[in-house]
Formats: sequence, C-alpha cells, structure tokens
Amino acid sequence: MGIHGAAAVGEGEARRVATMVVAALAVAVAVLAAAQGGASYFIGLGERSTALELAREILGEDVSVPLADGHDGESFWLLSRDPLLRAGEDLARYLDRPLYRAQRIGYPALAAPWGVFGEQALLWGLVVTNLVAIGVGTYVTGRAAVEGGANPRLGYLFALNPLAWFALLFDFCDAVALAGLVTFVLLVLRRRTGWAAVAATVAALAKESSALGIAAVVLGTRGLTVRERAMASVPPAVAVIGWRLYVMSRPGFGSDPEVQEFALIPFSGFEEAWRRGWVPNDHWAYAAVAILLVPAAAFVAWRWWQDRRSPLLLAALPYAAFVPFLSGQVLSIPINSLRAFGPALTLGVLGWLLSRSTAELTPSPQ
Repeated sequence: MGIHGAAAVGEGEARRVATMVVAALAVAVAVLAAAQGGASYFIGLGERSTALELAREILGEDVSVPLADGHDGESFWLLSRDPLLRAGEDLARYLDRPLYRAQRIGYPALAAPWGVFGEQALLWGLVVTNLVAIGVGTYVTGRAAVEGGANPRLGYLFALNPLAWFALLFDFCDAVALAGLVTFVLLVLRRRTGWAAVAATVAALAKESSALGIAAVVLGTRGLTVRERAMASVPPAVAVIGWRLYVMSRPGFGSDPEVQEFALIPFSGFEEAWRRGWVPNDHWAYAAVAILLVPAAAFVAWRWWQDRRSPLLLAALPYAAFVPFLSGQVLSIPINSLRAFGPALTLGVLGWLLSRSTAELTPSPQ
C-alpha cells in the first residue's frame, strides 16, 4: 500500500474511533440523565450554589441538585444564557468570580445557539457541545498519530483523558479547550496557520491556560517562518485581549479578587494543601493524586528534553512546568489538580509515543 493509501486508511480508522467514542458517551449520557432527572444534572448545582434560586425559577423546583457546593458548570450555564453579558450586574451577582468566569466564554458561546429552542434545549446543548468536542479531539489526536507514523487508535488518548470525562459530567470547558489545542498543534504542523489561529482562538477563549501551550508551540516549533508564527498567534491574542477588555467594561465584571490558582513559591501549594486539606480531613487519596503530578510532570519535561523537536511535547511542557506552582486550593481537590495538568496527559503521552515511531512529526515543507 502506498503512502497516500496508508494515510487514507488511517484517516478512516481515526474517524471510526471518534464515532465509536461519541456513540458510547452519548449512550452513557442518556442513561445518566434518565437516572438523575434530566440534563440539569450536568450543570452541577449544589445546595449552597449562588445560582440555585435562579435555576429553580427558570428550570423548575424539581431541578437536579446533585452536589453540596456546586461546581463550574453552573457558571457556564449562566453564561450560555447571556454570552454577551448584556444583563451586566444581574448576571455577575450569580457568579463567584465574574471576570474569571466570563473570560472562559468559548464553551458557553458555542452552546448558546441551543437556547433558541428553550431552556431545556440549552441544557442539552451544553452536553452535546462537549460530546462534539470529544469527538473532534479524538479524531484529531488519531490523525496526529497517523501523520507521526503510529496507529490511529491512539486517538483514544483524548477520550481517556480525565478532562474529557469531567467536561462531560459537569459541563466544564476543558474538552473544548483541549480539542482546540490539539487541533491547533496539528494544523501548525500542516502549516495551515490561518485555521490554526481559529483553533487557538477557540481553545484560549474556552480556557485561558490554553495560551501556555499555544505560545510554546508558536515560539518553539522549528521550521516556521516569522509570518507563520504571527499568523498563528496574533489573531487569537487579539481575540482574547479584546474579549477581556469587553468583559471588564460590563457592569459587575470589572475586577476579581487575587489569583487563586497559582502560588509564587514553588511547592508551597502542596504544603498548604497538606496542612489545610489533606491532613485535617484524612484525604490521603487526594494527596496521592496531587503528589503523583510531580513525577508525571518530571516525565513530560524529561521526554521533551530527549526530543525537543516534538511540538506535542513542547505544547505539554508548560503544564508540567507549572505543577510546582499550583496553589493549595487547586491541589486540595483531585478534579482541580487533574484539570490543571490534564492537557499534558494527551499531548505528552502522544508526543512520547510518536517520538518512538519511525516517522517524525514535524512541520510539513512549504
């Protein structure tokens, strides 16, 4: 079989893998929704949620309330109802950190059109948007594997990433952000920098930390011209900065308290999580998850050092480098720890496996 024939077979297999993943997850979602009272389960309301009263007013008194404190999904649901923040302070008062939440507009904006069909349709739109993102991410990861000379079934690396599960179960933004980031890397390798900029914009507007991987690839990938680097990075930078300025101009969204995700002193977040979270509450499993991030981050950094030509390992590197600086608030809860490190799982493992294949994943010649 020739090169083009092998590529076509690989593309078909990557598409089948993505289709199977989406079908299996769709069945799981349907079963879970039926058992938990509908799609409102996925926004993760809690008895102490700031948006609970509003949710009961809009969605009914029988709205699903599966948690005690609530989670980020309720913020994305609120933003999907008003992605342009036209309500201003009336919307901001339901968000714990209005500016921080609103800067992650990519996922709720993609789901917002479902609102034309009603409130219940919007709830399902949030779920379906994540299903589509997982399918796209799985397919693109499989295509990257094919172009690196590996098996397209490596696309399962995306679907098996905890970020995909968390996003689907709790209406998080992480699946959209990671799908955009993986797509960006593949398009940069193909030197399709215009479309790469679109993918980067989606990723960065979905989750601001995507900018770390984007910047690493733009600055560190060998063989790109200055024009290509600019085309891939300037449009998303303008979009992100412009959106943030717009958010800050809206009533109630001007500023937030201090950054809560990072610590200035390396490993001080681990000490804080140990002292305030793990020991007082006997959360040793939580501690194990957070501590395991350290060798995982070291492995990603080591693999990048061994194969500095790999754009995938390059994109994974910033998420590994920031592990020592994660705050106690992040490290205290496993779901937050894994969300912070998650992009390095798919990007780092795929980059490591491809570095062992016979083909080299590098930018295509012009």
